[in-house]
Amino acid sequence: MAAPQPQDDATLGFTRKEMYSEALAGTAKATIARHLCMAWGKAEEWPPQVPDDFPAESLPKKVEAIVAEAGKATGEKLRVTYIEASKSVKEGDVLVFPDYVKVSAQSAAGLGALKNYLSKKRVPGQQRCIEDVEDLDTGFLLVCAHTSRDARCGFCGPKLVEAFEQKGVADSANLQVLKCSHVGGHVYAGNVISYSGKGTPENEDGHWYGYVKPEDAACVAAGKAVRSNLWRGRLGLSEAGAKKERKMQRLKESALILGFVAVAGCGCDCALDEEEENFFSVSWLHMLIEESERGCAVGRMVGCTALLADFVHAACVLALPFPSSTLLAGRSEHTLS
Repeated sequence: MAAPQPQDDATLGFTRKEMYSEALAGTAKATIARHLCMAWGKAEEWPPQVPDDFPAESLPKKVEAIVAEAGKATGEKLRVTYIEASKSVKEGDVLVFPDYVKVSAQSAAGLGALKNYLSKKRVPGQQRCIEDVEDLDTGFLLVCAHTSRDARCGFCGPKLVEAFEQKGVADSANLQVLKCSHVGGHVYAGNVISYSGKGTPENEDGHWYGYVKPEDAACVAAGKAVRSNLWRGRLGLSEAGAKKERKMQRLKESALILGFVAVAGCGCDCALDEEEENFFSVSWLHMLIEESERGCAVGRMVGCTALLADFVHAACVLALPFPSSTLLAGRSEHTLS
C-alpha cells in the first residue's frame, strides 16, 4: 500500500468529516483480563490481518497459541496486540498489562515462562514471581499505526507518535510511545491506549482514546483526557460501564459549572449549608480552573443547552441540593422542586 499523501488529510487525517461525529464512551472493546503486546516487525509491514496473515511457524503464531490455551484454561479473555520494538522492548518481547511485566518469547525457555505465567487466573493486586518474567518500570502509550489495516490509522498514527515525542511530552510522564496494530474502531483514528505505569489503580488505568489530534498529546499523556469526549473506555470495563462513567463525569462538570454561575450571579448574600459548601469547595473550583486552562481539545466546553440539560438531570439523579429556593431568593419566585 502506498504511503498516504499530505493532501489526504481531509479524508484520512485529523480534518476528515467523521471526526467527532460519534460519542466515544463505550466503543472500546476492552472487556479483557489481560492485554498482551508483542514486539514484532514494523507497523508499515504488518499484514492487514494479524496474526492470521503471519507465517504458520512464526513466533507470533506460537504466542497466539499459548494465549488461546491460557484463555481456555482460565476462562479469562486475553488479547494480543502487536507493537514495534524500542530501545528497552526487544523484538519478541511480550508485555503483559495490567500486570506490567515483560517476557522474552524468543527462546523455548521464554515461551515456557509465558505459558506458565498465563496459566493461572489473574488476581488483582497480586503478581506471580516466575523466572524469566521482568517488571516494567515505565508506562506506555500505544498508538495505532496499522497502515495496511486502515489508511486512517496509517496516516494519523505516525503523526501522533511524533507529537507525543516532541518536547518531552511522553518523557515527562515516564511513558514510552510505541506504534501498535489494530485496536478496533478505524473510524475513530487517531486511536491511543494509555498504561500509566505500575502502581496505578486498575480502575484508573488502561484508558482507550479516539479522535486524538497532535494538539491533544499533552492532555492524553498527562491523564487529563480520562472520561473526556476523547475517552472510549478502559481495560476491563464493559460498554455500559464506560457510558455510565462518562455520563457521571459530564453530570458532575455540568452541575459544577451551572452551580458556580448561579452562585456568582445570584446578586445576594447566599447562605450555603454544609453540603452545599462541600460541593463548591476550593478543590472543585480548582478543577474548574484547570479545565478552562487546559488549552487543548479535551478542555473545550460543551454548549449551554447541553450543560443545562445535564444539570437538570443531575439535580434529579444525584438529588443535588443546589439550586435551592434560598440561593434563588430575591431573583425569582420560582424554585426547583
